[in-house]
Amino acid sequence: MSGTALAASISVSTTVDEAGGGGACSLREAVRAANTDAVFGGCTAGSGPDTISLPNGTYTLTTLGQNEDAGLTGDLDIAGSVTINGASSSGTVIDGNNTDAGLRHLHRAGGHGDRDVEPDDQAWQPDECGL
Repeated sequence: MSGTALAASISVSTTVDEAGGGGACSLREAVRAANTDAVFGGCTAGSGPDTISLPNGTYTLTTLGQNEDAGLTGDLDIAGSVTINGASSSGTVIDGNNTDAGLRHLHRAGGHGDRDVEPDDQAWQPDECGL
């Protein structure tokens, strides 16, 4: 058996921006689960290059904070390979809400290495991203 991790699919079930609370899986919790390959909040564990699935809705980042790379506050810090799939380009929106560095709401934590962020079928806007 090889040591290569299989990809996981993590399904977001709430538009509420929470980190570790409640029984639902938020976008922030899904990113954290993908980063750590562990169960977080209401989300299943990530495993290798993950896919996060978002139903239609507006996902407004409301947990304020700056200059931390764990994704617990401010922007969503991506620490590994992840694909974010929205249900539709017009119906699924991530609104950064100026929670961190102004225009940044998806951030490749560490800024180095082979971290792939692949938002699927999206239209980037300065502080809002439609998937």
